[in-house]
Amino acid sequence: VNNTNTEIINAEEVKEYNKTNTILGNSCMIQNIFIDDDSLYFLATDNPSDIYKYDLNGKSNLYTITEGAKTRLFRKQGDTLYYINLHHQLCSVKTDGSDQKNITQNEYVFSFNVYQDKIYYYLTVDDRGYPAGIIKMDILSGEKEVLLKFE
Repeated sequence: VNNTNTEIINAEEVKEYNKTNTILGNSCMIQNIFIDDDSLYFLATDNPSDIYKYDLNGKSNLYTITEGAKTRLFRKQGDTLYYINLHHQLCSVKTDGSDQKNITQNEYVFSFNVYQDKIYYYLTVDDRGYPAGIIKMDILSGEKEVLLKFE
């Protein structure tokens, strides 16, 4: 223990701890962590993954929120998680795992962010031949506006 009230341990101790105390097995990598009052939401691998939910209510329950989504990126806004699926479509699901749906169709979404009631996403060339650009989409109406276009 040092003067910051933390314990310094070596890599071997970490590996040994992971073998016996992790909920997802040895060598699990956690990415994209979001939290609310009751739960942690995260990806649990360095490969495309489903989104997991871990209850912080003392029950230590772990749930898969998205079955087969295989995402590398997600965002949390209120009670909704937004993510890019294996087919590069922008999708959403409620934090309880219900109401899973595709938001975009026939668009190759590379990255995105959610701000207030809008989703901003980077679209690479899509199935209709549209050039890459940054799109702003209203979450409620689905109305889209091209903010930047890359030739």
